[in-house]
Amino acid sequence: MINLGIIEDDLVLRTTLVKYFDYTPDVTVLFDCESADQGISKLKSIPEVEFILLDIGLPGMDGLDAIEHFKKVNKNIEIIILSSYEDETKILKALCLGASSYISKREGLAVILNTLKLVQQGGSYMSPNIAREIANYFLSGKRSKPKLQLTKRQCEIINLMVDGKTYSTIAKDLFISVDTVRYHIKQIYQTFHVNNKAEAISYYLRHIS
Repeated sequence: MINLGIIEDDLVLRTTLVKYFDYTPDVTVLFDCESADQGISKLKSIPEVEFILLDIGLPGMDGLDAIEHFKKVNKNIEIIILSSYEDETKILKALCLGASSYISKREGLAVILNTLKLVQQGGSYMSPNIAREIANYFLSGKRSKPKLQLTKRQCEIINLMVDGKTYSTIAKDLFISVDTVRYHIKQIYQTFHVNNKAEAISYYLRHIS
């Protein structure tokens, strides 16, 4: 059984999805809502949810920013993006942040159901047009890593963090205050979507350096 939460602000589409899965014996929709904030609250109160079908363009917090919050509530939650966005930047960011699959809204309901089943079995899916965008991205010679905007100062700081330097040592080396170091590190955490120094260093080594 697939215990599903649906987060989609298009009422017609959300209603269609709920009705479709109501007639699907392998899927139970445990909640549906229109915003990421509502979805996070629902997930906290309904821990049985194992899969989330998530739109990106939502009111308030967008779907990409919400991924890390869902993972904090349940690190094993499977997130399937269902979006009209098909540019490689959003696709790569979603996958790097932990989405299991990325489906175009141009796909039919059967594809969404098959994707849920595939993910349940440990697989992943991208719509053919989405996969084509990714292929073109790599073949065009662009960076194979997601583009994350760090300032020159933030780059200096993260490199010193990798070297094991303390906040006070970083401040001394760069001739800035410890409070300024803390400010820049907070900005780095937000850019990398991480919560602590170890996660920031790990993300930097895996995706940036």
